[in-house]
Amino acid sequence: MGELAEFPLDGVERPSRQERIQSLRRRMAAIPARGEVERAAPADAPADRLLPVPEPLADVLPQGGLVRGSVVSVSGATSLLIGVLASVTAAGGHAAVIGHRRLSLLAAAEMGAQLQRVAVIPDPGPDPVEIAAVLLDGMDLVILGLGGIAVPSSRTRAVTARARSKGAVLVVVDGRWEGAQV
Repeated sequence: MGELAEFPLDGVERPSRQERIQSLRRRMAAIPARGEVERAAPADAPADRLLPVPEPLADVLPQGGLVRGSVVSVSGATSLLIGVLASVTAAGGHAAVIGHRRLSLLAAAEMGAQLQRVAVIPDPGPDPVEIAAVLLDGMDLVILGLGGIAVPSSRTRAVTARARSKGAVLVVVDGRWEGAQV
C-alpha cells in the first residue's frame, strides 16, 4: 500500500520520499526546544495580530507594529511610549500605564490618545509586575515602569506566557526583563 502512494492516480506529480523527508526535517527544526522561547512572530503576522504604532516606528519594526502576545523593552525616549499609547488608544484599544510617573498624559492627548481608554497606576506598590500580570487580562497594551529593577527569569517567563495567551503587548521600561522580543 505504501508503494502505491508514490504513483499519482490523478496525474499530479507528488514530492519524492526524499523531498518529503527534507520538508519534515525543516518543519521539525523550526519547533522550539523544551524551555526555549520563540523569539519572533511569523514574518507574515496578520494585521489583526498587530497593535498600531506611529508611522516612523512602524518602518523599523519587523512586522510594522507590535505583535500581540509579545514583550517589548524600551529605554530612553518617553515620546516613543507616548506615541505608541496614542496610536493604540486612537485605534480603539485599551492601555494601562503602571509605575511610570514621567509619562505625560497631556502630551499623549495632544498626540491623539483617547484618555478614557487609559488606566494609570502611578504607584503600584511593592510588586508592579503582579499588577501588570493582572492587567494583561483586559488590556491591549500594558506599559510597565520597573524603576530600575531586574525581574527574575522565572517571573518573566510566566508573565510573558500570560501576555501571549491574552494577546496583549507588555512594554517594559526602566529595568531588565530577560526575553523581551524587541
